[in-house]
Formats: sequence, structure tokens, C-alpha cells
Amino acid sequence: MKYIFKHGSQYIYQRSVPKDLRPHFGKSKISIPLGTRNLAEASKLAAVLADRDTQSFQTLRNGNVSGASALAEIRDLYSADNWVFPEPVLTAFNNQASTLGI
Repeated sequence: MKYIFKHGSQYIYQRSVPKDLRPHFGKSKISIPLGTRNLAEASKLAAVLADRDTQSFQTLRNGNVSGASALAEIRDLYSADNWVFPEPVLTAFNNQASTLGI
């Protein structure tokens, strides 16, 4: 149950941004409310988020992609018709995108 923390009665996904990538993201942690009280559901959501974050970290390390571009790409992936995430997850991505000016 990596990256899952309970906050009150809800679960959140929380992951540290690697030190070398923090300038791209402008923060040291990614924290997203998962919108569920169910640990099994939270685990599935967190696993998908972790895979996407790992991919974006790798993209940033391999190329000249900005944190804003990586976040926009992630947001687009999560907004695709084949992904169904609770509203708090999408809201968190939209808030982060707004902060980065996307």
C-alpha cells in the first residue's frame, strides 16, 4: 500500500517528488485526495497514479519537458474517456495545472 495515507475518513495519494525534479514541479510532494473510504479502491487508484508519476518522472529525466508539460500530459491521460477517477482526483490535477499556468 505504497503512497496511501488516511486523512480523516478518506484516503489520499501522497508521493515525494524526486529532488532533481522539484524545480520542474515547484513542490516537494504530490498529494491527491482519492475520494474514497475504501482501502481496496484507494490502493487501485494509488497504483495507477504511482505508475503515471513514475512515467512522468522518467519523461522529465530523459528529455527537456517542463513540469507544466508533464502535468498537462498526465491530466490529459486521466481525463481520457477510458479512465474514470473520482472528482477529487481530477480536481487536484486541474488545481495543480492552474498553479502552473496550464
